[in-house]
Amino acid sequence: MTTTDENNQAPQDNKLPVKNVATNDVSASSEELIGWINSRRSMGNLDTPAPTRDQIESAIGCAATAPDHKKLRPWRFIVTQGEARHELGNALVAAAKEKSAQRWRRAV
Repeated sequence: MTTTDENNQAPQDNKLPVKNVATNDVSASSEELIGWINSRRSMGNLDTPAPTRDQIESAIGCAATAPDHKKLRPWRFIVTQGEARHELGNALVAAAKEKSAQRWRRAV
């Protein structure tokens, strides 16, 4: 995983290792596990505070244990921060609008 600064630059020495945080600790009961799964909720927009580097590493480590049917690995994660987040969002919106416009032109 690579982090970017506010100028969308990715420092070479800032790569985060992907840690496998899967555990062999199966002390949670089935009821507890079902409770955790059922209490999961999608979050709205997250503004502040941003997740810490350790939280990001942990989340990616958990995600890396998900089955991918051997089709998606290796993954590359890029963390965008500051103004780079807004620039990326604007670029994605512009691309979606262009794709929608192209579909509309083909349909007419």
